[in-house]
Amino acid sequence: MALELELRIEKLQQDSPALFELAKWFHAEWGHYHPGQELEGRVADTKKLCNHDKLPTTWVAYRGEELVGSVALTYDDLPTRPALNPWLASFYIKKELRGAGIGSKLFQYVMEEAPRMGIKDLYLYTHDRETMYARFGWKVMERTNFCGDDIAVMHYRFE
Repeated sequence: MALELELRIEKLQQDSPALFELAKWFHAEWGHYHPGQELEGRVADTKKLCNHDKLPTTWVAYRGEELVGSVALTYDDLPTRPALNPWLASFYIKKELRGAGIGSKLFQYVMEEAPRMGIKDLYLYTHDRETMYARFGWKVMERTNFCGDDIAVMHYRFE
């Protein structure tokens, strides 16, 4: 039986070897939201998510030395809703590890960090995880179509 490794969460660094792997994940998962963007452009966009004392910022999760997931707090994640900010974005768990509790731990971590950063309201959009976010208290604001996907725009208010 393999030992369960502790999950380590840290802020993404611009010079981190994880940055390129994250960019590949993001490009494969959400590239259709950025038509015409090549992987190099996604790497550049991911580097912009590496602030440490302000938004946008990204946290990455490791199990041992293996990169297993990420989540970011950022601005202007949905171009059709420029008045809504900030956003929870780039929430990604390595496909073969989904359902193992990594996402819940990473999500809980960022939801504790957001109010410490002075965030009162937070937004996200999803085309396939609405039920999961609702379990954590997120409310659907609207349903719309973005780049061919039917999405739910969701809101969370920190008390």
